Amino acid sequence: MRLLFVFLFICFNLIALSQQDDILTLKTKLQKATGKHKIKILQDLSVAYRFKDPKSAEKYAFEAYDESISFQDSLGEIISLRIIGASKEYLTQYDSSLYYFTKSAEVAEKYGFDKEIILSNTNKALIFIHQNNYKKAIEIYKNSLTLLKDDIDPKISASIYNNIGTAYSLINEMDSAKFYLTQATDIKYASGDMIGS
Repeated sequence: MRLLFVFLFICFNLIALSQQDDILTLKTKLQKATGKHKIKILQDLSVAYRFKDPKSAEKYAFEAYDESISFQDSLGEIISLRIIGASKEYLTQYDSSLYYFTKSAEVAEKYGFDKEIILSNTNKALIFIHQNNYKKAIEIYKNSLTLLKDDIDPKISASIYNNIGTAYSLINEMDSAKFYLTQATDIKYASGDMIGS
């Protein structure tokens, strides 16, 4: 048992050191970056800090958003808004998180980025899961299904079906849960995303 504890401790420290190295590398790259490359690095820094330091994650997300606006990068704007929403989520500021996920979906809709609408809305649905509003989450997930097209990654489709099934199971609607979870599994198998496929 003691050996297992030591092993886990070493693994945890190696992961922490690796994340710190990633952050330092990103900060070094940021010094010379411009335009879309700078936006992407700021977004990556925000994600890297998400669990380590949510306030820094939020700071970098807002910087990425500001840079996206000044560079007129609509996709960067959408993703930055979604990352801000995620930062607010990790700070358990759910109302603020919903605001940024909704704003991200609205901007994505304005520019016709269906995949980004779906990603923003599925994040929004997760907030309703946190708030135990499962019916609202299911409604949002189902609306996202209507946007799915052949060119959208099957992992996203499977994830949405899985999330709907999970939400139904949380409200004890097991027939619906089984239906959607089966759909998720079928999509994963069909896309070769499951072991043994």
